[in-house]
Formats: sequence, structure tokens, C-alpha cells
Amino acid sequence: MHLRFLFAVFALIVSTCGAQERPPQILEVYREFWKPGNVAAGRKIEVEASQICVELKCPHPYLGLESVTGPKEAWFLNGFVSSTEQTQVGEDYQKNPALIEALNKILARKKPLSRADDINVFAHYQPSLSRGAPWSLGRGRFLVITVTKRDPAPNGNPVIDGTARDGTTRDGTARDGTAFETEDGTRFIFSPARTRREANARAAAAGPETRVFAVRPYWSLPSRDWVATDPSFWKDRPTATSAK
Repeated sequence: MHLRFLFAVFALIVSTCGAQERPPQILEVYREFWKPGNVAAGRKIEVEASQICVELKCPHPYLGLESVTGPKEAWFLNGFVSSTEQTQVGEDYQKNPALIEALNKILARKKPLSRADDINVFAHYQPSLSRGAPWSLGRGRFLVITVTKRDPAPNGNPVIDGTARDGTTRDGTARDGTAFETEDGTRFIFSPARTRREANARAAAAGPETRVFAVRPYWSLPSRDWVATDPSFWKDRPTATSAK
């Protein structure tokens, strides 16, 4: 099974083996778009899916997010240190047919809840377009995320939500965020926050293309390092029933 197809089918394959202290070189972003009346049902299924991944020994940690501003979406993030690791993860999933079958059933249950087709993309870390402290996967209780695709500014420098390559906005102020870019030029800029108030303030300053997402521990399969960094937050993560 081709790796890209594998991830597109499952909608749940996310994050890195062991937490990263720096941004992943490759970030998979899987987006689900929920109908307004199906949010509660979608949340329940995501919890079940994470429990399945624990019980059937999912080979890779992942991060689940829920939008708390704008239209309701569920995102799943998967980070890779290299294309070699990306390929290895795909091979590891293929060796676990029970997990594949279970996730296919989850996908079939989620499909009627969606208002649009899921989107799955792979984006590469762009240090030259990033500013401030680098964000690493698993860090932050909230994520402020800008999704944009800009034409070059008149001076030739690409603009991200009003931010030129030199790191300044059109009004001359600096803007922080860790940037990733897909092959078609779509850019994702991530900034972590510990509280909703902090996240809302950052999103308001960033502009209309920026939204706030809450990290959902019970939708995620965190690495041990993520848990060690913020144990009180990750206490609601899924665990094997034999360990409960």
C-alpha cells in the first residue's frame, strides 16, 4: 500500500516516535470538516479511535486537535524527522492488519458526519519563514494556526498573513510562528499557547487566516516525552484497558 494512500485512508496517523525538541522536517496535516449538528458524535468516535490505536498497538504517536474558533474541524498532526522515517511508519502500519481493519471501520462511521471531504497534506519545515522560539510537536495546550497561500509582495519577498520573508509584517512589526509549506505553496504557521486567553490574543493579532485549536489528549497518542513535559494535561490520554 502506498504511504500517501495509507495516511489518507486512516485519517488518524500522526506525530513522531519520541517527542522532538525541534520542529519535524515533515509535518502531515490531516483535516476533517464536521457538520455543525454532528460535533458530539464526531468527538465520541475520535475517542474510540484513539483507544483502538492504543489497544492494537499503533506504531507511531499522534496529536489530535479540535478547532475552538471558526468552523468546526478535527486535525491530526504527524511529524517525521526524515522521508526515511515517513516510509518506515507506513511499512509498520502495513504489518498490523488488525489495526488497519479497525481504522477503516472508524473511517466509514465518520464519513456521514463530514460536510466536506477530508484533506491530507505533507508540509516541509521552513526555517527561513519561521520566527521566534521553534514549535515542536506535542508542545502547547492550544495551537494558534495560520493557513495561507500568498503571492509574493511587490519587493519579491513572500508574504505570510502580511509577514514578509524578513519576518516583519506590512506594518513593520515582528510576528512569531513556525512555518511549514506544502508543494502547492500552502503554508501552515504554528504558535503554541498554554491558555485559551493567550491563544485568543495571538490569533486576534495575526489576522483573519488564523484560528485557535485545542489539543485533545483523549484524541491523541502522545509520546512519553510529551507526557513528561506536561503530565497533568496528558492524564486524560487513552491507555490500554489492561492498565486501567
